[in-house]
Amino acid sequence: MLITEDNVFTHRQDPYCMHMRTEWGIFRLANWQGGLTCSRWARGNWVHVAADPGLIVLHEESTAHRGPIRDFIRRIPMEVQHVARRFRHLQLTVLRFLRCAPASADLACDVPDLFWLLCRVASEDDRKLSVLARTASKKRREIVRLIFGEQTMLTPQLFRKIRLIRCDYEEFLRMWEMLYAESQNDRILHWPSFAPDTVGRAYRNGQPILPYKIIVRCISEGIDAVRMDRLVAIHRDTWKMFCALRGEADAKLFAKIAQAWKTPDDLMRHHDKLAQVAIERSEEEHSVPLPVPPLFGTPDITPITDSAELFREGRDMAHCVYSQLEQVLRGELSIYKVLRPERATLAISRGSPPQIVECSLRGNEEPSFATMESVRDWLKLSASASTGVYS
Repeated sequence: MLITEDNVFTHRQDPYCMHMRTEWGIFRLANWQGGLTCSRWARGNWVHVAADPGLIVLHEESTAHRGPIRDFIRRIPMEVQHVARRFRHLQLTVLRFLRCAPASADLACDVPDLFWLLCRVASEDDRKLSVLARTASKKRREIVRLIFGEQTMLTPQLFRKIRLIRCDYEEFLRMWEMLYAESQNDRILHWPSFAPDTVGRAYRNGQPILPYKIIVRCISEGIDAVRMDRLVAIHRDTWKMFCALRGEADAKLFAKIAQAWKTPDDLMRHHDKLAQVAIERSEEEHSVPLPVPPLFGTPDITPITDSAELFREGRDMAHCVYSQLEQVLRGELSIYKVLRPERATLAISRGSPPQIVECSLRGNEEPSFATMESVRDWLKLSASASTGVYS
């Protein structure tokens, strides 16, 4: 949580502490000389908070602050501020670590991701700081083993290939998921420079989502986060179609097939083949009407009203919108055809108000800015219309 002038107040009995009102209660943060210890007001007493409370003191707006925040920040040495400012997640632990072990600034500058991971260990209990402070001066390989275990295959050289971008919670989580999943594999040592904010999207629950060869190809091609999210979504839809056609009992067969994919195009081709099979099978079945969409259509954006039309949309647009049929029948989603300014398929939620869930061109390509603006304008104008029969 960002510390701003809106949630900070002074207390005459604690002039050297900064007090904050948050949605989780009232907190008290000791200044630099006081060790940056944190307490929470509970049942008439200040209770020590051992874990990192997630407070962000140094941020873009903090330099313009006055009063308690400015006085608090001015007590922190400038060289420490320079190192800690980039870390949004676990920033308080970073500051405490640098205070307890000034030499750890060398680690933070040389291998910032390794330093950040070490701070994660310390963030669980601030009483670990004194022990971990001595760790920061050890060899980089020993630090890696402390974090990932003695049997890890990860090396300090790998961490120098990692490119941090935002240093926030989401990026940290993706980096941790990826490194934890690959910690026992030496194959990761051969990766070129990579951004965990992008590559980490291909991992979940300590396991890779995409086939390993595709992940490596994505790294070598330098694809962005949007493209990686799209590949993960396509892989998920491919698995759904496979289960619909073969059943989940054939999970091992799916994994064996996926091992042969070497590029994103291989995944796309298999996805399209399954899509065609599903369409051909669906054409043999009876069409069922879909729930009435929440918003009226226009000449440029028209609702899809039955399952046959939904399957034809997937065939014509070369994507798997029909995999969302169950969600549509349950009344969770509604699907629309976007005819102009680009041909696209639009999925919106049926909440109040409706929200854009996905908008894709043919082959799951991203729509242009003009198309998305047109869709948002339609959604805004139509949101107040009552549900009815569409023309």
